[in-house]
Amino acid sequence: MSEIKAKIAKYQTFGIVALVAGGVLAVTSIFIPMLFNNAIVTGAENGVFLTQANQANWDSIPGINNI
Repeated sequence: MSEIKAKIAKYQTFGIVALVAGGVLAVTSIFIPMLFNNAIVTGAENGVFLTQANQANWDSIPGINNI
């Protein structure tokens, strides 16, 4: 009987760990794309418009980035 209880306890522990890992992955998969989207949009807004900070990129073609 104690062998069965030990197996049940082992599977319960595995189930709890699997649920916690799944929850962490679910939360991560929701928030990481939001953060990347925000970073991409902010970077595009800062690089597209001509300012003193990025004037070297717009002075000549291909510019300092060689594109």
